Amino acid sequence: MVEADAARNMLRLKGDANQTADPLPYSADGADLVLISVPAGGYVLKWLAGPTATMLLGAYLVFLLWVLWPRGSASRRAVSTAAGLVLVVGLVAGGTSAPQPTSAAWIDAVPIRGISLAAYTVPKPVITGCSGALLTVTVTWTAVTAPYALTYRAVVVETGQALTVNGTGATRSASYLTPLQSVAGVTHTIQITAALPNTPSWTSVAAKQTVRLGLLGVAPSCGTAS
Repeated sequence: MVEADAARNMLRLKGDANQTADPLPYSADGADLVLISVPAGGYVLKWLAGPTATMLLGAYLVFLLWVLWPRGSASRRAVSTAAGLVLVVGLVAGGTSAPQPTSAAWIDAVPIRGISLAAYTVPKPVITGCSGALLTVTVTWTAVTAPYALTYRAVVVETGQALTVNGTGATRSASYLTPLQSVAGVTHTIQITAALPNTPSWTSVAAKQTVRLGLLGVAPSCGTAS
């Protein structure tokens, strides 16, 4: 506890692992009073709830059954031993539990400002132009710089070739050196995706620009963009 306001029944709290106090106070109508404390008592209770203490307790119970059971019948002693073993197994099975899975599924680091967090969708690149030269096609698109300066990747879908992304500021471009084709009319698709900086797993929907190749790759032309 950092501060107590008795007039308004408000408390300012701070977690042991936190550097600063919680931003909002907590309303409290009452609080428990500590009457006695046992230093390191929690470690003892944890050990008593563990499998080692459970095994020892079960062994002690078997010993009691063995001593207190009437000695006149060997079959009764065998029954008492079996019952004690069943008791030990039951204590061990009930005293231990499988670890619970964690709920922490997100591992990507994202900067957070303020006390609230809003969802963010990486915007799809908007293709603004496409031009063809003798053996080259250049595609341009608008780059997003706020609230994050996104990174971009351009790939030829049919061949898997990664293209170099050029430019700074609000415009990006990628040039594709068209291959020599023996047959005219072959269509390739340049696919462009955006991603959060330093977090390549957060990507956008891909923008696509089709390119129609001429004979021997000469005079390629731009098709539709989507």
